[in-house]
Amino acid sequence: MEGSLYLIRHGKAGAAQRGKNDFYRPLTEVGQTEWREFLQTMKPLIETEDLHVWTSPLLRAKQTTDIFNETFQIDSSTEKDFLVNGDLQACLKNLQELEQPFRVACIGHEPYLTAWLSELTGKRVKVDKGTILKIDFKDNRATLDWRQSSNRKSLFN
Repeated sequence: MEGSLYLIRHGKAGAAQRGKNDFYRPLTEVGQTEWREFLQTMKPLIETEDLHVWTSPLLRAKQTTDIFNETFQIDSSTEKDFLVNGDLQACLKNLQELEQPFRVACIGHEPYLTAWLSELTGKRVKVDKGTILKIDFKDNRATLDWRQSSNRKSLFN
């Protein structure tokens, strides 16, 4: 398997509320603004040619995806249930089915993104809200190329 995978945690969302369906929890206005501003700084680092965008169907991830697609002028995205239930094997199967080398952005949630990063690269780094990580696959090995967060300075490996 060969390609690049961007793991993206959704922007800042409202607090979860007891008795309310978490599926519909939106990004806050501050979260939307911060995400838009952050993505402008990311333009030199995100390779968009032939980029597939996969998103969790939860509202906050879809809103994060919409802003991402708008910023990078990407026409469409695909909802993937494995970004809600954390099924890394399903994600890897989908990546293998793509033309190689692939380029995919996955917009999802914790604790799955941190677990995926650890399982794929051996790196144990918490994925904060509004964070993008680039993982490169070559010769069936995955390495963390870089990570950047909307609320922290650049972190390159």
